Amino acid sequence: YPKPEILRQIRVRTKRANRVIGINLTPAQIETFLLRLKLDTRRDGEDLIVSVPPYRHDLELEVDIIEEIARMYGYNNIPETLPAITSVLQLPTPLQKVCNRLRDHMVSCGFNEIMTYSFIPANINESFREKKPLLLQNPLSEELSTMRTSIKWGMYDALRRNILNDEFNLRLFEIGRVFHPAAGGLSEEFTRLCLGFCGSVNPRDWRRNSENFDLYVIKGIVENIAKLLRLKIKFAPGSCSLFHPTMQMELSAGKTHIGEFGQLHPEFIDNKKMPKCIYMVEIDLDKAANAAEDSQRMQPIPDLPAIRRDLALLAPESVGNRDISKILTNEGKALLEDCYLFDVYQGKGIEPGFRSLAYALTFRDLKKTLTDEEIQPLIDKMIGRLDRELSVKLR
Repeated sequence: YPKPEILRQIRVRTKRANRVIGINLTPAQIETFLLRLKLDTRRDGEDLIVSVPPYRHDLELEVDIIEEIARMYGYNNIPETLPAITSVLQLPTPLQKVCNRLRDHMVSCGFNEIMTYSFIPANINESFREKKPLLLQNPLSEELSTMRTSIKWGMYDALRRNILNDEFNLRLFEIGRVFHPAAGGLSEEFTRLCLGFCGSVNPRDWRRNSENFDLYVIKGIVENIAKLLRLKIKFAPGSCSLFHPTMQMELSAGKTHIGEFGQLHPEFIDNKKMPKCIYMVEIDLDKAANAAEDSQRMQPIPDLPAIRRDLALLAPESVGNRDISKILTNEGKALLEDCYLFDVYQGKGIEPGFRSLAYALTFRDLKKTLTDEEIQPLIDKMIGRLDRELSVKLR
């Protein structure tokens, strides 16, 4: 032969063969099995040197010879034993706890969880991005060629696909990672929560009319999520180009921006089947977990009565509820237990450029029963400060 085959030799360790198979064979027994397979062997202490004939191309490694030993011994003769496993208790991280609580909460509220690709098209609208995307060197396709920097694109695509398949009442959520460029060509990963809504809040039946999602329903859902995560959040007008300019809000915890929500901009309603009002929420869970309070404070049920006062205020249209509520809360100090807006009116009897805002104020002292004489000075201070700072007057 011009290129004669070199006889391959494989060292088989008796101890390893016994450990892998789970039996206890002597070198002599192993040698007997191999000779029956026409595999020449010679002893080297406890090890065996096996000469592999040219026609056995399947025998290349020590484990291949060990497999032949097990086959000759008989698989049915190998005793059944459970592998020894050392279990290590690993407690969930704070972020994992947040994600687990959120999943349970969202499912209990009637949401369906979705999982979308971390890869997204390179040619999507820039409104769905937060930063310049990371490009994949070997993408599966053009549709999956970049890493997502925001989770909103996957939610928008899921909503759109469901709507085009005649599913119009949707409550979807996703907890997933986004990828932002970092130094050295690497990426930073962040965990986000994204919600998507459209259609009716409640199914229509004979007892009541259906109510569609709006910005205030979404705000209530976000407030419940904040309570679940023990977050003190603030709302402010948003500026995300993905949402309608006047139908969006941004969220902050302290001075940290943690997310935004709003109604999808009409520019992205690109099919006649798609309803005009589609809402989305995105919250940065890493920042939310860091801003959350460590423990939940419990308070005893008050055993003293509260006093409620309603204020009807005449405010310019440029003055928002947040500014008025802030002054009422600051002036109410420790005695103001609750303050909320329950009515807005514009029309007959109200000057153009103004609106009537009605607030319900609840006062309570945990140590004694309050009287009207103690409450009235606080209300006078509230009205005086509203007039000075915001030109808001009592009707």
